[in-house]
Amino acid sequence: GVHTRNELQDWIARSQQPDGAAEYLQELLSRGQLGPARRFLLAEPIAAQGIVHLLADADTEFNVSLGVAAIFEQLAGNPVLHALVGPLGALSHDEHRRIRADACHLLGLSGSRDAIPFLQPRLNDGDADVREVAAESLALLRGETND
Repeated sequence: GVHTRNELQDWIARSQQPDGAAEYLQELLSRGQLGPARRFLLAEPIAAQGIVHLLADADTEFNVSLGVAAIFEQLAGNPVLHALVGPLGALSHDEHRRIRADACHLLGLSGSRDAIPFLQPRLNDGDADVREVAAESLALLRGETND
Protein backbone atom coordinates (compact mmCIF):
# COMPACT_ATOMS: atom_id res chain seq x y z
CA GLY A 1 0.00 0.00 0.00
CA VAL A 2 2.84 2.56 0.00
CA HIS A 3 2.89 2.91 -3.81
CA THR A 4 0.09 3.01 -6.33
CA ARG A 5 -0.14 0.44 -9.10
CA ASN A 6 1.14 3.01 -11.63
CA GLU A 7 4.09 3.89 -9.39
CA LEU A 8 4.99 0.21 -9.07
CA GLN A 9 4.80 -0.28 -12.83
CA ASP A 10 7.02 2.76 -13.30
CA TRP A 11 9.57 1.37 -10.80
CA ILE A 12 9.59 -1.98 -12.60
CA ALA A 13 10.26 -0.32 -15.95
CA ARG A 14 12.97 1.99 -14.57
CA SER A 15 14.65 -0.79 -12.59
CA GLN A 16 15.63 -2.50 -15.84
CA GLN A 17 18.11 0.30 -16.67
CA PRO A 18 21.34 1.02 -14.70
CA ASP A 19 20.23 4.51 -13.64
CA GLY A 20 16.79 3.21 -12.69
CA ALA A 21 18.30 0.29 -10.78
CA ALA A 22 20.46 2.77 -8.86
CA GLU A 23 17.40 4.90 -8.12
CA TYR A 24 15.43 1.87 -6.94
CA LEU A 25 18.29 0.69 -4.71
CA GLN A 26 18.72 4.19 -3.34
CA GLU A 27 15.02 4.33 -2.50
CA LEU A 28 15.15 0.97 -0.74
CA LEU A 29 18.36 1.67 1.16
CA SER A 30 17.33 5.17 2.21
CA ARG A 31 14.32 3.51 3.86
CA GLY A 32 16.51 0.85 5.50
CA GLN A 33 15.04 -1.96 3.40
CA LEU A 34 18.15 -4.14 3.17
CA GLY A 35 16.26 -7.38 2.50
CA PRO A 36 14.51 -6.19 -0.66
CA ALA A 37 17.71 -4.48 -1.86
CA ARG A 38 19.72 -7.68 -1.30
CA ARG A 39 17.10 -9.77 -3.12
CA PHE A 40 17.13 -7.31 -6.03
CA LEU A 41 20.93 -7.59 -6.25
CA LEU A 42 20.77 -11.39 -6.23
CA ALA A 43 17.92 -11.64 -8.73
CA GLU A 44 18.66 -8.91 -11.26
CA PRO A 45 22.04 -8.55 -12.98
CA ILE A 46 21.29 -4.88 -13.69
CA ALA A 47 21.28 -4.24 -9.92
CA ALA A 48 25.05 -4.72 -9.80
CA GLN A 49 25.44 -1.80 -12.19
CA GLY A 50 23.09 0.19 -9.96
CA ILE A 51 25.26 -0.55 -6.92
CA VAL A 52 28.37 0.63 -8.76
CA HIS A 53 26.54 3.76 -9.92
CA LEU A 54 25.62 4.60 -6.31
CA LEU A 55 29.15 3.96 -5.05
CA ALA A 56 30.69 6.10 -7.81
CA ASP A 57 28.56 9.12 -6.90
CA ALA A 58 30.31 11.27 -4.29
CA ASP A 59 26.90 12.73 -3.40
CA THR A 60 25.32 9.38 -2.45
CA GLU A 61 23.86 9.71 1.03
CA PHE A 62 25.88 8.13 3.83
CA ASN A 63 23.03 5.84 4.91
CA VAL A 64 22.75 4.50 1.34
CA SER A 65 26.50 3.78 1.20
CA LEU A 66 26.21 2.14 4.60
CA GLY A 67 23.33 0.01 3.29
CA VAL A 68 25.46 -1.13 0.34
CA ALA A 69 28.23 -2.14 2.75
CA ALA A 70 25.71 -4.02 4.93
CA ILE A 71 24.49 -5.98 1.90
CA PHE A 72 28.08 -6.86 0.95
CA GLU A 73 28.74 -8.00 4.51
CA GLN A 74 25.67 -10.26 4.36
CA LEU A 75 26.77 -11.65 0.99
CA ALA A 76 30.53 -11.78 1.70
CA GLY A 77 32.17 -14.22 -0.68
CA ASN A 78 29.01 -14.73 -2.76
CA PRO A 79 29.77 -15.19 -6.47
CA VAL A 80 27.45 -12.27 -7.24
CA LEU A 81 30.04 -10.02 -5.62
CA HIS A 82 32.90 -11.53 -7.65
CA ALA A 83 31.39 -9.97 -10.76
CA LEU A 84 31.79 -6.54 -9.18
CA VAL A 85 35.55 -6.79 -8.65
CA GLY A 86 36.43 -5.00 -11.91
CA PRO A 87 34.08 -2.05 -11.43
CA LEU A 88 35.02 -1.75 -7.74
CA GLY A 89 38.68 -1.94 -8.71
CA ALA A 90 38.16 1.03 -11.00
CA LEU A 91 36.52 2.93 -8.13
CA SER A 92 39.53 2.19 -5.91
CA HIS A 93 41.38 4.77 -8.05
CA ASP A 94 38.68 7.47 -7.78
CA GLU A 95 39.67 11.03 -6.90
CA HIS A 96 37.41 11.01 -3.82
CA ARG A 97 38.90 9.49 -0.69
CA ARG A 98 35.58 8.09 0.55
CA ILE A 99 34.88 6.34 -2.75
CA ARG A 100 38.38 4.78 -2.75
CA ALA A 101 37.97 3.62 0.86
CA ASP A 102 34.50 2.19 0.24
CA ALA A 103 35.70 0.40 -2.89
CA CYS A 104 38.62 -1.14 -0.98
CA HIS A 105 36.32 -2.32 1.81
CA LEU A 106 33.89 -3.89 -0.63
CA LEU A 107 36.69 -5.51 -2.64
CA GLY A 108 37.73 -7.31 0.53
CA LEU A 109 34.19 -8.52 1.12
CA SER A 110 33.96 -9.83 -2.45
CA GLY A 111 35.97 -12.86 -1.38
CA SER A 112 37.71 -12.85 -4.75
CA ARG A 113 41.48 -12.99 -4.94
CA ASP A 114 41.08 -11.10 -8.23
CA ALA A 115 40.66 -8.02 -6.01
CA ILE A 116 44.24 -8.21 -4.73
CA PRO A 117 45.85 -6.36 -7.68
CA PHE A 118 43.41 -3.47 -7.14
CA LEU A 119 44.09 -3.30 -3.41
CA GLN A 120 47.89 -3.50 -3.41
CA PRO A 121 48.43 -0.03 -4.95
CA ARG A 122 46.12 1.47 -2.33
CA LEU A 123 48.67 0.52 0.36
CA ASN A 124 50.55 3.59 -0.90
CA ASP A 125 47.48 5.84 -1.17
CA GLY A 126 47.82 9.46 -0.12
CA ASP A 127 45.09 8.99 2.48
CA ALA A 128 45.77 7.06 5.70
CA ASP A 129 42.20 5.74 5.94
CA VAL A 130 42.35 4.32 2.42
CA ARG A 131 45.69 2.65 3.21
CA GLU A 132 44.24 1.12 6.37
CA VAL A 133 41.10 -0.20 4.65
CA ALA A 134 43.20 -1.61 1.79
CA ALA A 135 45.49 -3.42 4.26
CA GLU A 136 42.50 -4.87 6.16
CA SER A 137 40.88 -6.02 2.93
CA LEU A 138 44.07 -7.63 1.69
CA ALA A 139 44.45 -9.46 5.00
CA LEU A 140 40.86 -10.67 4.73
CA LEU A 141 41.37 -11.95 1.19
CA ARG A 142 44.61 -13.67 2.13
CA GLY A 143 43.00 -15.34 5.14
CA GLU A 144 45.20 -13.51 7.61
CA THR A 145 43.67 -12.85 11.02
CA ASN A 146 44.72 -10.91 14.07
CA ASP A 147 43.32 -13.38 16.61
